Amino acid sequence: QAARSGAHGQRWQLARRAERHPGSQCAMGERHHVEDVGRILLHAQRELSQIRATFGHDEENQSAREVQQKLSDVIEKAEANLRLKAEAVLNSSIGHNVATLPSLNEYNFRSSSAGEGPRSLVDASGRTRPPRARSADRRRSLPASTVKDQQNAKIVQRAIDDPTTSLGRSKLAQVFGVPPPRPPKARSLREARPIPGTLAKAKQTKPVRILDHEQLTNPQAPPPNIRPEDVSRGLLSMINRGLLPEHVDLTPALVRAPAPALQAPVRMHAFQEQFNKNLGPAYTSPFGFSAANLKLDLLTGVGESLRARREREAEEHAEAMRAGEVQAAQAKVVDPAEAFQAAADDAQAQAAVDAARGFDELMDTFSLHHFIIRRGEVLDDTPEFVSFQRKYAARWGSVNLVIQQLKELMATYMVPLAYADGKRVADLAMDALSSRTESELLACLVNGEQVQAHMRKPGARYKGSKAVASHAAAAAIQAEWRRARVSKLYARMKRQHAAALFIASYWRFYVDLTATKKVLAERRNERQAAWERMTADFWRDWPRIRKARRVVVHVPSLSHPERQRRTLSFLDVRQNAQMARLCDLKDPNVDVVYVAPFPLNEDTVSYFHKVLEIGGVADPDRRFRIIVPENYARLPAHLSMSSTLLYSPRALRRIKNFCRGKEAYIQPNVVGVEELRLSMALEVPMLAPEPRVAAIYGSKSGSKRIFQAARVNVPPGAHDLYDEDDLIGSLAHLIAHNLDVQRWVFKVDDEFGGRGHASLLTADLPSYQSMLRKYDADPDAWASEGVQSFVQEHISNDLERALPQKVVIASPWLFRTWEEFLAAFSRSGGVIEAAPLEIRSSPSVNLLVEPDGRVTVVSTQEQIMRGFGFVGSSFPQTTVPHPALRDAALAIGRACFAKSIVGHIGVDFVAFVDDQRLLRVWAVDLNLRLTQSACMFGFFHFLAAGEYDADSGFYYAAPAKGTPVPANEEERRAQREADRRCFVMNELFYHPGFTTVHHTAFFNLCRLKGISFDLQNKSGTVFNLLDSFASGVVGVLTAGRSQLDVLKLLTECLDFVQREVGSSADPDPEENGFQEVSLRDVIDGIKTLVDRHKRWTRAAAADAGPKGKHKRKKGKHKAGSRGGGGPAGSPDAPGGE
Repeated sequence: QAARSGAHGQRWQLARRAERHPGSQCAMGERHHVEDVGRILLHAQRELSQIRATFGHDEENQSAREVQQKLSDVIEKAEANLRLKAEAVLNSSIGHNVATLPSLNEYNFRSSSAGEGPRSLVDASGRTRPPRARSADRRRSLPASTVKDQQNAKIVQRAIDDPTTSLGRSKLAQVFGVPPPRPPKARSLREARPIPGTLAKAKQTKPVRILDHEQLTNPQAPPPNIRPEDVSRGLLSMINRGLLPEHVDLTPALVRAPAPALQAPVRMHAFQEQFNKNLGPAYTSPFGFSAANLKLDLLTGVGESLRARREREAEEHAEAMRAGEVQAAQAKVVDPAEAFQAAADDAQAQAAVDAARGFDELMDTFSLHHFIIRRGEVLDDTPEFVSFQRKYAARWGSVNLVIQQLKELMATYMVPLAYADGKRVADLAMDALSSRTESELLACLVNGEQVQAHMRKPGARYKGSKAVASHAAAAAIQAEWRRARVSKLYARMKRQHAAALFIASYWRFYVDLTATKKVLAERRNERQAAWERMTADFWRDWPRIRKARRVVVHVPSLSHPERQRRTLSFLDVRQNAQMARLCDLKDPNVDVVYVAPFPLNEDTVSYFHKVLEIGGVADPDRRFRIIVPENYARLPAHLSMSSTLLYSPRALRRIKNFCRGKEAYIQPNVVGVEELRLSMALEVPMLAPEPRVAAIYGSKSGSKRIFQAARVNVPPGAHDLYDEDDLIGSLAHLIAHNLDVQRWVFKVDDEFGGRGHASLLTADLPSYQSMLRKYDADPDAWASEGVQSFVQEHISNDLERALPQKVVIASPWLFRTWEEFLAAFSRSGGVIEAAPLEIRSSPSVNLLVEPDGRVTVVSTQEQIMRGFGFVGSSFPQTTVPHPALRDAALAIGRACFAKSIVGHIGVDFVAFVDDQRLLRVWAVDLNLRLTQSACMFGFFHFLAAGEYDADSGFYYAAPAKGTPVPANEEERRAQREADRRCFVMNELFYHPGFTTVHHTAFFNLCRLKGISFDLQNKSGTVFNLLDSFASGVVGVLTAGRSQLDVLKLLTECLDFVQREVGSSADPDPEENGFQEVSLRDVIDGIKTLVDRHKRWTRAAAADAGPKGKHKRKKGKHKAGSRGGGGPAGSPDAPGGE
């Protein structure tokens, strides 16, 4: 009663709210809530009435606890339903917001009790219908809505039905507060539309087994084995991969149980329950539906399952097999005699047979006609076989023929037991087109798989009758022997055929290769002939070209062999060390093309641009081009610049375009095959010797031949040595004939820069002192043939033991042991020559051998050495009389021209004082290229703007503007002395601090500290930039009035670098090699040069005194006393030396 009164009160409140808002959607929803609350209360009242009625009739059988439990369940259920309904009312009424559709689990008020419930709001078709008022009084209690309210309600309903329209979105936002969705972000055409789904990065497929080529191509090959993993991939995969042949019938695989598709009945709901309504209460939302009468067709069973069908068929098959075995066991083979006796008995039993004919007819109709073949014999007395024979009596001839073939096949393999299917046998017999192969006969057997397994056993075919088995075995042996013989013949023919094919293909290849080589040789000869004609024309027209407008293509490439280039650090920087070649623009008739190994930054280009402008070159941008091969970064770093240029067609076209219509020639550095190919590609001649000539006479042995042809002084030695025996034998001969030479030097032919030098002191030989005593005891007997033979053999034995331990290798980072040095010496050849212990100086002369035969001395300077390596040079050289040095160099230049050598040449000498206090000069090396000292002299000549006096070896700067003209010879001599200029240059030195210094900041510091070049006095310091300090390598040149002035300037420059850039430790030879000349090496070389000048100046002053004549001391053996050639300047010196 309390629940009923509470429900009536709640319904009255909801009705009052509906009366106050008759036209709103909320009022319509509240009417639904009122109907649902009424249903809940009526349902609870009905259940209470049923409990009361039951309690009244069965009061004795029911206990109080059971009645109490039922009452509690009804009350709890009604309270829960009312609570849920109240929550729904609050959610839909507060704030006039739309409540979410309740779940069916929460509002399923279906009762388990019997009785008729209120009518559902969901009709039979599942569509929700609007609630109806229960009585006319109810309808009269609700006020009617106006037309405007009805229109608004329709608009709201359309908005709910189609919320995608603008009207729907606005009404949803106005009435229910549902905001519209955000507009989609506009995408540009370039933005890619996102790809739906997830990208599978892992591999989705797995490799499968592939058949061998023999199984795929040979139809006679044995069939492949089918593995379980192949079967798991399906029939289609096995067919596509060739595991199943194309002619195989797949019908048995699809019809045998279990089949891939199974037909079975499906369980449906009973027809009587289709339209039964759920009588229990259900909540109906104003905008939803009730699912009380919703039915789901859940498939609870599909008839017989696949597993059950498999088990049933397996049991049936096993039962049939057991029945066949029993019949086979009961059957016995009838003997012919017994069969004859049985025939007599058959006549007596004919009546019984006629009586049992009804059984035979049943057998003929329903029997499977499976008969047995045991060890090649058919059991023909079994009921199945008799019925089979009786059924196919009309065609028994052909059927019996098939049976005989089956008997023979089973007898051949002595099959213990075979079950034949009579129907299959009859079908095969009636097939006139069948060839009755072994596989077709085996298909007639019920246990064909077992029979095939027995037949596949080794030796099974030879277990039949003795005659048949022997014949089969003999046939098999004979067939195998024939197969082996034919296989051998086939293998031999196959080898012969392959050999014939190989010979024919190789012959065709050889013919094509020979023809290609011939064509290439002809083209190479044509290009070589064209190049030789071009070179001959260039030599002939040189006097005109030298004075005409011309283009000089500078290619400072280090075209050494690859094994040598790989050992050079900073190869690209070293190939850019001669940017001073741009100073050729001093001649107004010369334009320059400079090929750089890498792109130069603006700092380096602007630096040399300013140098050219300071030197008086007008409009330098128009007169020179810096060309970089475009493929420099794509090619290996060890390639020479000429090779890189050959593989850069764009750079070649730029050079051709700049040289078009002008006289041009190439000025290379190290001449190699690449330079010849470059000259042919550009169609521009070279001012250099041919690579073949340069390779012959540019080596250490070749220079000795040039020196001998020029008849200049050379040290005692031997050349063109190519193995250890020649080296030891020649050295022993030289030591025996020149005991006063205390040091011998070994030089590898194709090395450069002192890299391939090694030295040995004769004092390190154990027998050297004893040989000196023997020579002093009897000098005349020493020269006899017997003594010399004995002494040389003794020296050879000492050399074999002493050379590996006593030899000093100049470049231990390149040749770590004597064995490595000897291997390089034997591979390229080499020379042995004497070397003085005390060297006064190392002068060098730079020559220009012009194509018309004129030889010009470009400069003479004294080299600054670090051991055997070049560090720098000092100009002019004053140690050796210049006329003697000049005449020797000119003689060498004329000898070079006689060998077709033109271009720039560098000749290295060594000067020392012998034991008679006489100055001697030896020619020791020849460089067929533009040396670094010649390039830096051109830089100095460009800045000083003077002239070089080839007669005296001095350089005189141009007088300053406003200098008065000398009045007499003495003033002219004084003015000449004041205009004399000297310079000291360093090729390059390495300092790691340069890599952290900016180009502009460094030169600003130089300007502040006074490190600069004075254009007025033609003196000061200039730097030879290689790559704007990027690699930490730079060159220096200082110019002044005297030798001491330039040495002082260079010292100040190096101190400035060490102070501002930072002190540098000695580089590790193992890491950097001899190439990285450090700052300390340059300073040590300068100190050695200064000390040498001071020492020999004091010695010269002492020789000029009253006691200046020195006599030779007896018993002293010093280097040079028995050397080849006379003293410098003596009449007997060849070439005036």
